[in-house]
Amino acid sequence: MKYILILSVCISTTLIGMETTHSNKNKNHVLIKRINLEDPRQSKLIISDNNNFFTRNISYGEETIYRFVIAPDKKNILIDFRTNLIPSMPRYRLFKVNHKGLLNGVYLKNNLTQASAVNFLPNNEQIIYSDYDNRLHLYDIATSDSTQITFNGDEIIGNIINVTFINDDRILAKTISKKYDTYHYGHVLFNIKNLDNVTTVTFPEQSCHKKMLPVLCIPYPKMFTHITDNGRTLQLLDETMNIVASHSAPENSYISAMAIDPEGKNLAIGHSNGTIIIYGILFDKMNEKDVIKTYGIIKSLTFDKNGSLSFKQKIRNYSNI
Repeated sequence: MKYILILSVCISTTLIGMETTHSNKNKNHVLIKRINLEDPRQSKLIISDNNNFFTRNISYGEETIYRFVIAPDKKNILIDFRTNLIPSMPRYRLFKVNHKGLLNGVYLKNNLTQASAVNFLPNNEQIIYSDYDNRLHLYDIATSDSTQITFNGDEIIGNIINVTFINDDRILAKTISKKYDTYHYGHVLFNIKNLDNVTTVTFPEQSCHKKMLPVLCIPYPKMFTHITDNGRTLQLLDETMNIVASHSAPENSYISAMAIDPEGKNLAIGHSNGTIIIYGILFDKMNEKDVIKTYGIIKSLTFDKNGSLSFKQKIRNYSNI
């Protein structure tokens, strides 16, 4: 197995940078920046997703862009414009991208006001969003109709702050709750195949070392990553939360980054001692393929569409005082 490793150091000169994920196989790195035009009262919004650029003139100084989501087919974009008078209230606007890359406004009923999490469905025709009462809704772009989703299963603790589609009928929701002045992050798996019988399964709470790592989905078979033991153990869980396989970090280190290749066949795990271990995923087995030794904490791992692996690391600076 041949891997192309790219050690990257990024210096950002943009005012706002964000990343959105529509599925495990399609990761869009998105960039937002404002450019002042000749008229100081106007500025231009530029959204880039590596290959395409979308532009729109916006009012200067009246609104702040908080977040945005691009549909899987890249033909619709949701942008959360918040007024400076009420910066805590989300107000989304929907735009359609024309053949010239320009944004045209589309009617969005009630602007999804107070939606705590939003995303497009894989069919590109509907939007799913949650409100602050953890009620899920499906919004039809063509008809502007909104339907509340009722579900059975585990109780959701905390507020839903992010929703990601695993496939056409599985949603992974991230939650946040506060207990004794400490924030706790959780994950809930929704099965919406039958909207009359939506079920939920709650993941056990992760135990990472410092930075909370995301839950990743391995599509074939459908398994999920779960960090425990203060970042020293990675478990693969099935949809019923049973442990299928596990990995232990090298001695005196912890798991600091993870990535799955676009085909879902290779899992890369980075550690605080600079070691990267690549596993091949076959059914419910983790087969070690390669071990890469570097120096410094592995901060992030990324597979590109061709399966090349890049990583960022933090080098410790030791000096005598």
